[in-house]
Amino acid sequence: MIDESTMYWITRLDKISLVLHVLAVVSGVVGGVIAIIAFASHCMAADDSNCLHTAKASRITFYIVAPIFFIGLFGWAFVPTTKEYAAIKLIPAIMNNQEVRAEAKDTYELMKDWLRDKAEAELPPDKERKR
Repeated sequence: MIDESTMYWITRLDKISLVLHVLAVVSGVVGGVIAIIAFASHCMAADDSNCLHTAKASRITFYIVAPIFFIGLFGWAFVPTTKEYAAIKLIPAIMNNQEVRAEAKDTYELMKDWLRDKAEAELPPDKERKR
């Protein structure tokens, strides 16, 4: 059964997904800006000391930003939303319940009989359908 703690985390899934999405976007933008700055400073560097310093800073930043980006991206992709999680939990529970399946069969039979009677009532008397 679902307890209060599980219910709380189910309702938080949309927010968790949003935070992971924002984390991926922000870290991707930051990584892109740092890469552009590193490339531009590398191309404009007159001496090798500035070039090496920029390369070291961009490497360190890359090792920090890239994992954050991929954690955010894959977390956002694989954390279900509240609606998706509800479907994941509820549909199998409903479909595997024998009482629900029996009721669905009875409801289907009643609906089929009603539609058949309605169709027969609307047909002219000389074109009566066989059951």
